[in-house]
Amino acid sequence: MMGALINPSQPVLILPQKWVMIGFERIAIAWKNGQTESLLVHSLLPLLKAAKDVVLITEGKYHQFGACASDVTQYLNAHGVKARRKQVTASKTADALVKTTKAEKAGMLVCGAFNRRSLTSQRLLGGAPSSY
Repeated sequence: MMGALINPSQPVLILPQKWVMIGFERIAIAWKNGQTESLLVHSLLPLLKAAKDVVLITEGKYHQFGACASDVTQYLNAHGVKARRKQVTASKTADALVKTTKAEKAGMLVCGAFNRRSLTSQRLLGGAPSSY
C-alpha cells in the first residue's frame, strides 16, 4: 500500500480488510491547503456532487500556500456540491479528523497522504496519514 501512496498522481481508495458499508451521502474532507488535497478534490468532484453533504475539516496549525478552505467551499458550491467548512483544534490531528468525521456522521473521510517532497519528513516526524 505504501507504494500507492508514494506516487500521488492518482487518488487511492483504501478500504478496511473486513466488509463494511460505506455511505456516500455525507463525505468529510481533511483540508490543509496542499496540492495533494486540491488534486484529490478535483478528482473526486463527481462523487462529491452525488453526496448530500460535504464538510471540509480544517485544523488551525496548517498554514501552507494554496487554496484556503473557504475558497474550496465556494468552488464546490459553484459545481453543485453542498459543501461547508468545520474548523477543529486538537493536539493530534488524526484523532480530531476521525472524531469530527464520526460526529458529522460522514460515511467516508477523504484525505491526502504523502507526496514525494514531504515523504522523508513524514517518515521522520510522523503525520496524520501515519496515525491511521
